[in-house]
Amino acid sequence: IMHDRSALRTTGTDTFIDQMTLEQVRELDAGSMFSPAFAGTKVPTVAEFMHWVKDTNLLVNWELKDYVQDVGRERAFACADKLLEAIEQAGMSDRSMVNSFDNEVLGHIYRKAGKRYPIHGQGIGPCARHQVLSDISDEEMFDWVCMYANVSGGSPLDYPENFTYCLDRGILPCVCIKDTEENYRRACRIDALSRKTGHSVTALALAYLTSNPVVTYPIIGCGSMNTLRDSLAEPDVALT
Repeated sequence: IMHDRSALRTTGTDTFIDQMTLEQVRELDAGSMFSPAFAGTKVPTVAEFMHWVKDTNLLVNWELKDYVQDVGRERAFACADKLLEAIEQAGMSDRSMVNSFDNEVLGHIYRKAGKRYPIHGQGIGPCARHQVLSDISDEEMFDWVCMYANVSGGSPLDYPENFTYCLDRGILPCVCIKDTEENYRRACRIDALSRKTGHSVTALALAYLTSNPVVTYPIIGCGSMNTLRDSLAEPDVALT
């Protein structure tokens, strides 16, 4: 498990993971760059991670980083297939979702598994961040999409039409923004204007503004995954 294709940012070794053997990856030190207390920490395998979380109620968002343009279609699809197989063998299909910046990989998963796993895209329409596009429509494939700014240096909240686009198609928008009251208020206004309730932007904003604890933190409403709590509160509360 590695956040980037390159191991540089997390281990100090400037090598692509897909060009290393497992033995070579296991020799990397994934802790020293963060604190001497973590020196010698090994890069975990998918199997090890699954073992750690199997007895919890955690929902897992698996991000596939083997992109078609980097490693080729055969290898990218094989990586996705192996992950789905591991998820099934671990009995984690009911609490797993998949995401990628490569829509061709996500399209492969959708064709293979249908709606068994919620699919999380990276941007949509003008704010798309996909490495490769798919011939499957947004509303058919995506369950959840991270929102970005349409232009560099902007904020996702500057483009409420992107949120409306998602909600009108039954897609759950989520957003990564600086933790400020103004940003949360803007997120709530977007929700109120869209006349939709129960999506993650509202849940975050209301939890922040009203100090009400979110007992069951929502991830996505699809299939057998935990559904969003649309009874959390009315969005207009945050605007008063």
